[in-house]
Amino acid sequence: MLERLIGPDRTRREPAAVRELIRRTGGHPHIIQAVGTRIASRPGWGIAEAVGRLGPSGPDLPVPPECEAIVGPYESAVERLSLAEVEAFYFLSLLDEPDFSLATASAVLNLPHAAAAVLLESLVDVHLLESAGPDRYRYQEPLRNYARDHVGDRLAARRAAAARFRRLDDARTGRLYVGAG
Repeated sequence: MLERLIGPDRTRREPAAVRELIRRTGGHPHIIQAVGTRIASRPGWGIAEAVGRLGPSGPDLPVPPECEAIVGPYESAVERLSLAEVEAFYFLSLLDEPDFSLATASAVLNLPHAAAAVLLESLVDVHLLESAGPDRYRYQEPLRNYARDHVGDRLAARRAAAARFRRLDDARTGRLYVGAG
């Protein structure tokens, strides 16, 4: 795909940068297309320069335009998750390594193994985690970076929304809700 977007000459000149681009984007076609389109429109750019613009990222750093194409699909996927799935997606990204065991996830999330397994498999089903073997899971680098960069804001927003929903539901049913939010 990248070769089709920027031409075979440019990709052959920088094979190491092409491999790094694929690694840094997790091989996601929509991300490769977004970055490839930016490279194609800038003949003076090399692939290595484009890869360098993909990071580092953080909540206080400006997001390069090519990264906007990365964030949108992730945000859309996260918005469709349950609160438990959102918490698992963000909390587990804070582990020291991008791959982890079911036992580790169970401990971090304070869930029984069976419940943690169901939660992790639901994240695999929507491509936010990968299965890395029996009872092992892994983040692709761009997803892990996204989760780490947005963990605080996103969890606070989802919890506030859940609390508002509970208060609305309780107002309809006449039950009293006492809790944070």
